[in-house]
Amino acid sequence: MKYKTKVILCVGIAMLALIGGGYFIYQQRTHFNENVTINGINVGGLNAKEAQEKLTAAKVEKKVYLNKQLLYTAEPTESEFSSKDLAKFEATLKKQATTLPSDKKVNYTLTPAKVDGKKVASLRSNVEAKLNEANQSRKAPVDAYAILEGDKVKVVKEEAGNKYDISAILKEFSQKEGNKDIYLTAKYLKPVKANSATLNKRKRNSKN
Repeated sequence: MKYKTKVILCVGIAMLALIGGGYFIYQQRTHFNENVTINGINVGGLNAKEAQEKLTAAKVEKKVYLNKQLLYTAEPTESEFSSKDLAKFEATLKKQATTLPSDKKVNYTLTPAKVDGKKVASLRSNVEAKLNEANQSRKAPVDAYAILEGDKVKVVKEEAGNKYDISAILKEFSQKEGNKDIYLTAKYLKPVKANSATLNKRKRNSKN
């Protein structure tokens, strides 16, 4: 092969490599990675506008789980996303960007610009009702307490229970309410312990 032909071939290969590399970088910067979800809905391979349009068109049937067990299923409702939320999707696209394609599972939670407060309040209220219902058959913790016997203060140890700490669970719910599937971790009411500052104060008061 002549020298000139070799040069032309090398230049051609280099140009193709540059074009291919440029296209690869463009794809990585403008499209979501394969296993990325937003509010539990897969947006892998989509650009920001396509992802926004997919969530806007989605019918959402929210399910709430407690320790991976289904707690409550809401009626399907229309998504509240719109073109006004595009900037949020663009920002999320930048956040998830990686130099090389990634199949890591990542979920992002986005809240629409316009949210139906009644819908959110209704979901929260139903979840709270389910937790209260479950608590009816659960044991409440018993605080440690101090009693005065003669001139001595006796401490009766606390007893653990398994009643849910509904306020703590609902706090986690508020952080995840935008998701299609909401996974919550059970949290339990805790008793006042025998070595706590609260009980020590009660002991001092008993002596007075």
